[in-house]
Parts: sequence; C-alpha cells; structure tokens
Amino acid sequence: MDIDEPFPVISDRYRVYHFNGKEFVDKGESAHKGLHKSLVNYYMLARYFRTKNYLVRVDQVDDKGSLRYASWHSTLDMSRQPNLVIQDGIYDEEEGAYTFTNDGYDYVVGYHEDKPLSEGGFERHEFLLVRKNGKVVLKEERESPYDE
Repeated sequence: MDIDEPFPVISDRYRVYHFNGKEFVDKGESAHKGLHKSLVNYYMLARYFRTKNYLVRVDQVDDKGSLRYASWHSTLDMSRQPNLVIQDGIYDEEEGAYTFTNDGYDYVVGYHEDKPLSEGGFERHEFLLVRKNGKVVLKEERESPYDE
C-alpha cells in the first residue's frame, strides 16, 4: 500500500476509447460497466466480496477518503439496485476493516478471526459482521479466498 493511500487499492475503473474513423480518442475513465447507475460515481473500489447471503462492495467515493457501503442479496448482481447503501464509513487501518452505521446497526466489512490450524499456525477468516446495539445479529464468512 502506498503511504499516501489510506486503504488497500483495488481497481475496477477503466479508460474508455472511441475510434473516430482515423484514431482512438481517449474518452476518460469509466466505472465498471456492470455496476448499477446509482453507484457509478466513486473514486476507487476499496473492498468487494461475497458471503453466503450477500454481495458487499465498499467504495471510496472521493479523493478525501469518504466511504460508501453497498450490498445486495447473493441472488442479485451489482447491475441491480443495491438493497442497502450507507454513506460515511470509517476505515480501521489496524484491523483492516470498514465500519458503517445505519439506524442503530453497525456493518463491519472485513472483520477477521484467526483460527488455529491442526499442523500449527493460524488461518485468517474474514466476515461481514452486523451488530445492533453492540450485539452480533449477523456474522457471515467471506466465501472466496480472494477478492473477486
């Protein structure tokens, strides 16, 4: 991670070119083409993963570090209207997790636990964690071992 970047960087933005009959003309940068139109204004993708029941996306929406949470039921994809969008999250660099608060609920993306392995050492498991008034109401593990 670059020292000036507050979050790990994941890119899903693309440069768009148009052929005018003679040459390719740079039309600028564009968001992922499969992303719902309500979410296309963002600076960079900060986190993305799937759990058993949810698809979760965290975007840095500007160059100042403002964060946005969007989630869908796992049967939907990002081209659909998100089921939930929350603005103004907080990134905890020490924990490597993002926290968003909405109506008394805290949504923690990237919460992790290290589980011991039988042969020694530990294996990191990441979760989507939802708390209501400090009590865990949902804890779902990330399905894929790497961000998709």
